[in-house]
Amino acid sequence: MEILANLGIDSKLFAAQLVNFALLLFILHRFLYKPLLVIFQKRSETIEKSLKEAAEIEQRVKETAKMQEEILATARGEAQAILVKAQTIADEKQAAAVEKAEAKVAAVVADAKEKIAAEKRQMLTEAREELGGLVITAVEKILETGLSKQIPEKLIADVVEKTKKSI
Repeated sequence: MEILANLGIDSKLFAAQLVNFALLLFILHRFLYKPLLVIFQKRSETIEKSLKEAAEIEQRVKETAKMQEEILATARGEAQAILVKAQTIADEKQAAAVEKAEAKVAAVVADAKEKIAAEKRQMLTEAREELGGLVITAVEKILETGLSKQIPEKLIADVVEKTKKSI
């Protein structure tokens, strides 16, 4: 103890300070460190819980994105099928319209040919009648003028017959 006295340390004061320090350490440990440790422990548990929830949310986001891609792929496939079906229907309708138009054209052409043929027959008939009338008129004039004696009757009959055949 003398050593402490030589150093300028009072042993009673040192003992009192040692007791004060121990008492302060006990009070700090009891009222400050333990509550702080509890708070830190709760805080660390909260952080761990938040990290787990964040991981779960991230996993759900990945699953949702995967499901979204699957749904989009399915929708794209369905859209493509609808487009193909619509194109097929459009092609069929176009082919049907073309067939219908071709049938109408064929009917119009057939009708026109029939009308042309009827007009041709009518014109030929009229031409024959007119030509026959002209031949008869010509023969009558020839016969009236007296040339009939010079032209044999057979020649007249041949001319009339050839005229009828050519018409």
